[in-house]
Amino acid sequence: METGITDLLILKYKRFLKGLEFIFKRLVMALLSLFFTTGPKSASSTNSSEVRKYKRVLFLRFDKLGDMVISLPVFETLASELPDLQIEVIASPSSRAIIAEDSRIRAIWLYTKRPWQDLRTLWMLRKRNYDAVIDMICLDSVTALFVSQLVGRNVPRIGIGKSRFAKYYTTNIPLYESNYAHIVDTTLSVLDALGVEKKGYVQQAPLATSAIDKQRASEFINSLHSSSEKLKTNDSTSTKIIGVNISAGKPNRMWGEKKFVELLNQLGESNPRNFISLLCAPNERALAESIKEKCNCQVELIPPRGSILQVAAIISHLDILISPDTSLIHVARQYDVPVVGIYPTHGRSLAQWSPYGQPDGVVLGGSACDIFDITVQQVFQEYSKVSARTFKIEAQGSKP
Repeated sequence: METGITDLLILKYKRFLKGLEFIFKRLVMALLSLFFTTGPKSASSTNSSEVRKYKRVLFLRFDKLGDMVISLPVFETLASELPDLQIEVIASPSSRAIIAEDSRIRAIWLYTKRPWQDLRTLWMLRKRNYDAVIDMICLDSVTALFVSQLVGRNVPRIGIGKSRFAKYYTTNIPLYESNYAHIVDTTLSVLDALGVEKKGYVQQAPLATSAIDKQRASEFINSLHSSSEKLKTNDSTSTKIIGVNISAGKPNRMWGEKKFVELLNQLGESNPRNFISLLCAPNERALAESIKEKCNCQVELIPPRGSILQVAAIISHLDILISPDTSLIHVARQYDVPVVGIYPTHGRSLAQWSPYGQPDGVVLGGSACDIFDITVQQVFQEYSKVSARTFKIEAQGSKP
């Protein structure tokens, strides 16, 4: 209980500091806006023939892991449609991990929030003569605006969901268009601004993982199948590997140890051959071990100290993933792995962040602040619905 209160106090303190940062940025913005341009000095509107002449473009994506994941279809489409185009990305130290092994990206630059280091980076980028700068940071961002102006002052600048800052971009993609379109589809809209036809859009793009990560993931999953097959049971159904992620990054999205234990036991009882792969952040491995010890079903933790790409390689082999609202939901959907997501009440914006391309898989709480009131039965019922649809499709596809 004390730990939960401490986590909430830390969260409030971080929000306070974020508020101070916001006020400071607004003051800086007021000064810099005197020098910002509302359009490139010498750049015409983009069209397909013109874009095909582009040599190098820069994407601004220095936000969260999930935001980088949902941008992968854009990079994949450009790599397919314009193979000679050099794609460069400014990432945060954390989001860089998503594209660390990605051959679609020619160069990765870091935005570190260290002023002098970042200014040096931006000065180098200014000299790279980009043909366009695409600001993928949704909504108004002082930092993204400053970077786009400094690096791409005289070239097309494309933004997403800008409001007060829309006038500073050559093109602005409305974020809430079409009755709250999914964020993946909205992000893909930047391709239209770059002259790429919709018929060429790639909507799911797996993460680029190394050969060794793929091999280790296969070995881990095969070990689970082998263990399950040794289990003596009268149930003739095939083994399903169910991933359950217990980590959420924020205290208000932590579902609770007792609920996870109960859920895992229900998953095991529903099919004794089910094998649960327990996913967790490195700092919550002790909690995952405790959950495993209290379960009466087949459970195994993913290998320790794994990178996000190593985790992604394992997720690609799962039959279903159950998770609070985190970047792993987006990772799973890039591999077309069915998802059951546990969400606080989102209102209409849930349509933006629900599991992409799924008609189901959403468990909503009654609070907009947390998921504490969501029951085990709610999650298990949604799992049953998703698994019935998924495995029925698989069975139909396997018929001669």
